[in-house]
This record gives sequence, C-alpha cells and structure tokens, in this order.
Amino acid sequence: MALLEELQKYLIIDKDELDIALTTQADIFYRISEEHSKVLSLRDEAYENVKMIDADLNMAIREDAVADGRKVTEGFVANAVQTSNGHREAMEEYLILKGKADEWSNLKDSFSQRAHALRELVQLYVAGYYATSSVSGASTQATQHEHEQYLAARRKQRKA
Repeated sequence: MALLEELQKYLIIDKDELDIALTTQADIFYRISEEHSKVLSLRDEAYENVKMIDADLNMAIREDAVADGRKVTEGFVANAVQTSNGHREAMEEYLILKGKADEWSNLKDSFSQRAHALRELVQLYVAGYYATSSVSGASTQATQHEHEQYLAARRKQRKA
C-alpha cells in the first residue's frame, strides 16, 4: 500500500513545476500500469482458486451424500459449498485482491486524467495565463469595470 500512497501524491500538479510534472508523467504512469497488471494477475489467480475450491467441495459433498445413501439436490450442494469455510476463506482473499486491483485501476485512470490536465495547464502557461498576478476584491471589480468600458467603446467604434 505504501507504493500506492506514494504515487497518489503525484496527482497534485504544481503549476510552477509543469516541466517536472511533464517529464515524470510517463514514468509514473508506467509504474502504475505495471503494479496494476501484477495485482490483476493476483486477483485472477485468487478467483481461479475460489473456483477450484468450489469444485472440490462440490465433489466431496456429493461423494459424502452418496456414501450415506442420501439423495442430493443442486440447491443443497450449492448452499453447502457457499457456506463452507474453504469457500469463505478463498472468497475473502479474492475480495481483498479485487479491492486492491480497483484501487490501482482508479489510480491509473486518475493519471490518465492528469496527463490531460497537464496538457491544458501547459496551454494556459504558453498563453500567458500564469504571467498575470491574481487580484481580488475591489481590484477585481475595478478591472472588470474598466474592461466593460473598453468593450463599450469598441462597440461604439464598430457602429460608427
């Protein structure tokens, strides 16, 4: 989990370090994809283990019933398999690995979104968006008022 949490920290983009974010994006995405693949493989193995345990339990339950001379229904066998300790333990392991795979999948998706965000932020940087300082309060209103006056003057010029 430590690696997952470490890589999650890279989701935050510092607009003053876009060059670093861009140069590390591919490497980080590769590391995430690699870990995601490993966890998916473990999850799939755990699922196969659940199916094997269920099949073994199914056979054992049927053999025991035949040895005892009991008639067995599909519902009885299915319930006995689902409630057995072996099935429960294997399913718990599978669900834990499924949760980990989902976390890595979410991180991978987030880094895909990060790549798109980086492109947009770079375009803003190239356009000079970050060159101006941000202002607030009365300054913003004054600037907005000046801009509205400028636009009104431009409209008058076009009509003339």
